Amino acid sequence: MKQVKRLLLGTLFLSVFALVSCSKDKNDDPDPGGDGRGKKIKYKVTVTDGVIGTVIYGFDDKTTTLTSVSGNSWESNELDIPSGVIRGSVAGNGIGNNTSSKLTTEIFVDGKKVVENTGTGKALMAYSGYDF
Repeated sequence: MKQVKRLLLGTLFLSVFALVSCSKDKNDDPDPGGDGRGKKIKYKVTVTDGVIGTVIYGFDDKTTTLTSVSGNSWESNELDIPSGVIRGSVAGNGIGNNTSSKLTTEIFVDGKKVVENTGTGKALMAYSGYDF
C-alpha cells in the first residue's frame, strides 16, 4: 500500500510537471542560444533494478506523455529543435525492486550529455531540464 501511494504521488508530480511545462515563457529573444541555428536533442530514462512507468518529455509548450512504459531503458529519437526554443525537459517515474534502485533522466544536446539527474528508492522519480 505504501508503494502504491508513492507511485501515485510520483504520477501526480509528473502531471503537475506536464501542466507547468505548457505555459508560455515571455522571453522576447527569438534565439536565446545566440548561435542562430537549430539544435538536436535526445532524452533518455534508465532504471537499475526496477521498471519505468511513465515518461514525459519535450520542449517549451510541446510535451509528450508515455504511460505504461515497460522495461528498464527508454530513449527518444534525436529530435530537431528549431532556433528559439527556450527549454528541453524530461521526467520519469517507476518502481524499484529495493531501496537502492535508481531512475536516471538524461538530456543530450547536439550529441553531448548536458544534464543528468537520479532518484533512488522503491518509488522512483527524476526530472532533468536544460535551458538553451
